[in-house]
Amino acid sequence: MNWTMRRHLWKYYHDIHSLLSGKGHKKRAFLKSLKADVRDYIEENAVTDISLIQQQFGRPEEIADSYFSELSGVKLARQMRWLKVFRIVSAVLIVGMLFFLVTFVRLARENISHSIEITVETDKPQE
Repeated sequence: MNWTMRRHLWKYYHDIHSLLSGKGHKKRAFLKSLKADVRDYIEENAVTDISLIQQQFGRPEEIADSYFSELSGVKLARQMRWLKVFRIVSAVLIVGMLFFLVTFVRLARENISHSIEITVETDKPQE
């Protein structure tokens, strides 16, 4: 398999991966099985063009649709709920970290200006 074909396959797998939600073992198993099937097809038919792969297995959107049709409605809803919770928790953590950073910088500035004032006052010569 040449370099160009490997690059097209990488993009093909990447596009499929980005269309699938969640990070579960079923997603990994699905992608692993798909890659094995594609690899076998390439070896058996000496495929050198990504369009032949897409004709045989489908475009990334079609593959994602078939993956979602295999999932039950309950499992899909659970995955989507966890994804929503993950996004909310991530956003809260980022906002909290930014708040902490801003507060820390303000306190550091106040301490620096306070220590400069003290230093200036103590450096005055005695009369």
